[in-house]
Amino acid sequence: MEEVFEGIRSAFSYNETTGTCNAVGFMSAIRVALLAVQWTDPCILGFLVFHIFVWCCILAFRGNPKVLTCLCGLLTVGIQSHPHINLFARRHWKSISSRNYFDDNGIMIQLLWTTPLLLTAFVVLVIALVHSAMQIRKSPRFIRIQRHVQQERKQKS
Repeated sequence: MEEVFEGIRSAFSYNETTGTCNAVGFMSAIRVALLAVQWTDPCILGFLVFHIFVWCCILAFRGNPKVLTCLCGLLTVGIQSHPHINLFARRHWKSISSRNYFDDNGIMIQLLWTTPLLLTAFVVLVIALVHSAMQIRKSPRFIRIQRHVQQERKQKS
């Protein structure tokens, strides 16, 4: 697994004389990394099932802002706990995976755990903002202001 990370690091190489980054090497490093991961490992499948479950919860409770707020809090706790998850997985990798994906920097946990949780929390935030905007539009004060503006427009024309 270390050779995969070394290939990715070399793909990000920056040539100081020309001032360019190796973009072709970057795409090949992504391809190598995707091929190096054994996608049928129990830990990777577990991450995938967990993220699918979280998305199903979001879809099921998208109309309930209180549940979404709690879910966003749990996502934040999950994001903050990634170093502890990486440490546990690094110690017990033989029982959960066929390869040791869990290095000292926690790159695999960040890719498989933190990044999807961040994207999911962002979607929950957008859903909450849309829900708040819809609630403001339904408020009596907003309706009164809207009617007042419409009456002023009628009087001007």
